[in-house]
Amino acid sequence: MATDENTNQSLEQLPLVKALHYERLSQMFWALQIFLLVATVQRMALGRVTAALALATTAALLFLSLWLLRQQRYQLAATWMLGLMMGLCYYFMWLSDGLRDEAVLGYPAILVIASIIGNRKIFIGLLVVMVVSLLVLGSFNSLGWYETRQVESNINVAILLVLILLITAYCIRLLINDIRRLMTQLNEENQRRRDSQAQVEALVNHDGLTGLPNRILAAEQFDLMLRHSQRQGQSVALLFIDLDNFKPINDSLGHSAGDEYLIQIARRLVDEVRTSDAVSRFGGDEFVVLMPDLPPDESIIGRADEVLQTLREPMLLQGHELSTTASIGIAIAPADGTDFATLLGKADMAMYESKRAGRDGIRYYNTSMNNDAQAQVKLISDLRKALQADEFSLHYQPKIDLKSGDLCGCEALLRWQHPTRGNIPPEEFIGLAERSGLIVEIGMWVVQQATAALSRFDAQGLPELTMAVNVSSLQFRRGNLDRVVEQALTESAIAPHRLEIEITESMLMEPGEDIDHTFHRLQALGVTFSIDDFGTGYSNLGYLNKMKIGTLKIDRSFVSQLQLSPQDTAIVTAIIQMANSLNLTTVAEGAETQAEAELLAKLGCTQGQGYYWAKPMPEEAFITFAQARQ
Repeated sequence: MATDENTNQSLEQLPLVKALHYERLSQMFWALQIFLLVATVQRMALGRVTAALALATTAALLFLSLWLLRQQRYQLAATWMLGLMMGLCYYFMWLSDGLRDEAVLGYPAILVIASIIGNRKIFIGLLVVMVVSLLVLGSFNSLGWYETRQVESNINVAILLVLILLITAYCIRLLINDIRRLMTQLNEENQRRRDSQAQVEALVNHDGLTGLPNRILAAEQFDLMLRHSQRQGQSVALLFIDLDNFKPINDSLGHSAGDEYLIQIARRLVDEVRTSDAVSRFGGDEFVVLMPDLPPDESIIGRADEVLQTLREPMLLQGHELSTTASIGIAIAPADGTDFATLLGKADMAMYESKRAGRDGIRYYNTSMNNDAQAQVKLISDLRKALQADEFSLHYQPKIDLKSGDLCGCEALLRWQHPTRGNIPPEEFIGLAERSGLIVEIGMWVVQQATAALSRFDAQGLPELTMAVNVSSLQFRRGNLDRVVEQALTESAIAPHRLEIEITESMLMEPGEDIDHTFHRLQALGVTFSIDDFGTGYSNLGYLNKMKIGTLKIDRSFVSQLQLSPQDTAIVTAIIQMANSLNLTTVAEGAETQAEAELLAKLGCTQGQGYYWAKPMPEEAFITFAQARQ
């Protein structure tokens, strides 16, 4: 009961509950005043002055409830009102026909009123008092201690009963209205809760940017599609789509443009697929399309190609016309699996195979991809152990001054001697090292070993050589490269300008404060930079000037065709002339014949590097080569 009282008290503090209490009490007050006025007039007409006086007195005392009501003392006003009415009913029963008096009908009406305007405590209190009063009256009559008078004429009783009935009906009507209002409010509240729940479910199951289903909802959709398709003897295709050029757009035009780009891509995909298909976004630039109800012998490649063609259409974004390409991997259920996570992983493998094949293409999953993936996982695990097991080494390929023929430097090249597989080519493990992040730790080791080797070359009396070291963008972003280089130079006591950091053209185009900060810190140390494989990437001259690049390395693909292709000769000539005008050093990679070396020198190339002079070799062999060259 205490809990109910506390609940009532807390409810009374709410504005709507207070307004309802005031309204109901006011209605009850005026309804009772009308009832008392009519009853008083009736009693006066019958000559029942005493009864009329009792009714009038009650009406006057009832105004105290109105005063309490306006003081916002609702429960006290209700208690006073109900107590007066109960006392009046008992007064008439005591002076009239006792338990057979029509006034006893007022008790149920009072209880109805109490249920509307009072709390549980008032209701129970009134009920107890009513029961006791009726028992007392009945007992007094039965014992003969008090005799009631004769019953009045039927018409007077009827009038009084009608009044009691009307006031009771009115109270019941108010109670019903309150119940209806409460039910309406409950329905509205339930609807608000359903709407809120629907919004929460939408947020949980949908991508906040594009509104497409996310991974959670896509998994549920796949399960439904698969069950239906299997009953029909059909398949479900999962297309894993990764946009090829999202990062440059996002970085160059800003995140707002990147968001708009993804929204437009989402609209294109939704417009392109069938109504039975489902498009979802998994975050970043990854989308998944589920295509159910495919006959077993139907190829999905045609539909995937239509999706790819739609994505290729130029897009206008913030005044820029952009070309979009994507790599798509396809896995089919149930042939490739019936579990969503399994199928998604296989489509992901196929998508990466498409990227490795040159992007902007489509690949089906096949078992060889899984075998390749397992082999890569094993190779990454071996890479983690290789550094601690001292399985890596550096080989050095000489760089020759094409004018004088002197040895002027070398490039440090990483080699891995696997304990069971033997020598593993760099092209097989460097990419894995970058994707796994191991390139950061391996790159630190390379810088330390290369500078230490340069110090040992000096100790052997070799001429002052430069040492070129390849560095990936991941080392710039995550590896504290500037600190690693500074420490390595300090420990080896090598002049900073003798260390040459080789980067790719694409790295120059990668924006980011971390890359810029590391780049400028290294320049401040006095380290030099060269662009590896120049001419195969962006070839942005503005970045060459901005970043103060010192050397351009002409890609071996141009050098190998130098005597056979006039176009390659023209490209090499243009690179050399441009570099000379910018006061840059040029290094031709991949020269294998004397004719190529002589032609490069004739074109004005500064240095050469290739099998014509020497292959990459271990440190001892390089020292021997350098001494012989002297």
